[in-house]
Amino acid sequence: MRYLEAAQQSAIPLYVTMATPWGGHKSAERGVRYAPAVVRSWYDMAPDSRYLREIFYQDPDTLQKRRTFPRSLAHHLLIAFNRNSASFGASDDRVVTVASQLRPEAQLEAHRLYGFDLTHTGILEAPEVANLLNEILASAAR
Repeated sequence: MRYLEAAQQSAIPLYVTMATPWGGHKSAERGVRYAPAVVRSWYDMAPDSRYLREIFYQDPDTLQKRRTFPRSLAHHLLIAFNRNSASFGASDDRVVTVASQLRPEAQLEAHRLYGFDLTHTGILEAPEVANLLNEILASAAR
């Protein structure tokens, strides 16, 4: 984001995210809090981390000034949702909650939003997602 702000225009025309935990992941927060050894990335992926706030705000402490993606960058936001009969709690893709994938700021930056009834890893293997990605890439190449 800092590079994009300095450049004023993106040299990258396309940005596709799939089942991204924009709002963080509770397991990362629990790992930071309770694990005897903490993986460094858990700090960043904990809900409401400074890192996650900094993606969308220039001042992550006050959340006053929003960062926005350049208009020249088309962000395609793909989400996954897939519950089983034994699932409890928030809707998810069996790994990341739908709420985290649909963080409001990420939705505001999205050029298009697509939802798939797939698991967190299933979205990486599904033919319909591969077809969509091919369409998006072909469109960006034109």
